[in-house]
Amino acid sequence: MELQGNRVVDIFALNHPNSGLVSGGDMVLRSANQVGGDAHFWSGGNFRVERLNGSLGDLYSPHDPIIRVTGDLTFNNYVGNSLHILAGGSVVVPGTIVILGADAPATTLSETIPLSDGTEIEINGSTQPTLDIRAGVNPSAVAVSNGFEQIGSGNFPGGGTFFRTPTSAGVVIGSVIIVPPDGQVLITNQYLPNPALPTPDILITGRGISRLGAASPVLGIDARGFAGNGSLVTLDARGRILLFRERSIDSSAELGQSGNIRLIAAEGIALGNLASINAYSENRGGDINLSTNGEVSLGIGTSILTSGGGNIQIQSAQLTMEPLSQISAPVNNIRDGGNITLRASDFIRVDGGNVGTLVAFPLSSTDPLPEFGDTGDIRIETGKLELTGFVIPASSSPIGFLTGGDITSDVTSNADAGDITITAEQVRLLNGAQIRASTSGAGNAGNVTLRASDLVEVAGRTPGTP
Repeated sequence: MELQGNRVVDIFALNHPNSGLVSGGDMVLRSANQVGGDAHFWSGGNFRVERLNGSLGDLYSPHDPIIRVTGDLTFNNYVGNSLHILAGGSVVVPGTIVILGADAPATTLSETIPLSDGTEIEINGSTQPTLDIRAGVNPSAVAVSNGFEQIGSGNFPGGGTFFRTPTSAGVVIGSVIIVPPDGQVLITNQYLPNPALPTPDILITGRGISRLGAASPVLGIDARGFAGNGSLVTLDARGRILLFRERSIDSSAELGQSGNIRLIAAEGIALGNLASINAYSENRGGDINLSTNGEVSLGIGTSILTSGGGNIQIQSAQLTMEPLSQISAPVNNIRDGGNITLRASDFIRVDGGNVGTLVAFPLSSTDPLPEFGDTGDIRIETGKLELTGFVIPASSSPIGFLTGGDITSDVTSNADAGDITITAEQVRLLNGAQIRASTSGAGNAGNVTLRASDLVEVAGRTPGTP
């Protein structure tokens, strides 16, 4: 099916619950301008929105569209209310998806979605502004309107036999913006999966546009909660999750609670240089959970950050941190800080990065010490732990440089530092790397417990330090 409007294509097919636009094969919506798509779409082939010259086009919908396709789905940008996509193949949206709000129950999906780690999440596009993308699903999961069993095989009413083989289960997204607070993002290729499909990664490239009017632009997934709570973000990949260089997944909130961020990947999670995962809040930070059977890697200057009681947990086979990367859960008010738990069955290698819970209050201040909550604990369990010291000049630092390669729970106020517990076969601290739970204020230092069944090595000093 091809629909072309040299000026406009505007589809509204939501007057009846069984209304929809149905095609037994490919569905192409073509227009010189963005395509209006207030409808439920079913396609037995690929789904594509394009311009008159064949380049990718844009889709908008004041109401909630639901798109079900047996093949691959692609368009450039989307603007509208809650969006649900179930694709038997890949989903490629290289531009920006902007979710403006929720929609009526009759035009949305409300489901309990199982995740690959055995947990479940609730999706409801009528109660929350929602982006719901499920790629690589079994063809039987792409239900057809008016009682027909499925799209993708067999005879379609009206004649003709059709079948479209998907190319992959991959997902490529440029950027996502959830405009209202308290929304939800789900991107998965683990929902009722078709295991025969290749290329099962989820890529967040950060191409597209950032939120209009925001003082700090975010390219990637912008789930920040302005004047409310941040949105929940869940990515569940059959292969890897890749967050590109200088891109972010951000569920922070200035006034409310930040949204929880969960990344689950069978084969690995890679965060590019200067990328960030941020669930910071001046109130209560969100929990951040990364889980994979492969490696979690943090590039140079990459950060994973929460605050105010938000916890960080990473479960993997390997964890690597490049220079000046950080995993941090600071205390920012009277609420106690969250805990950091790192479990890697093979090894954890911190090459100039930092892991820390802290309370930072400038000792040079003449103001009375404010009340702070205590910092959280750090627990590390791995086969081999290797920390390598690193230093870089920094005029912003009171000592003139920044160091890396440390695991710390530090306070400079009247709060108490958290405890650090490390369990490993081998522990190596090289080039001046440190493990400490210290205080330079009125609070108590924390305990450091190190259990190594084979080896503990402490050698060298940080290059370039006094």
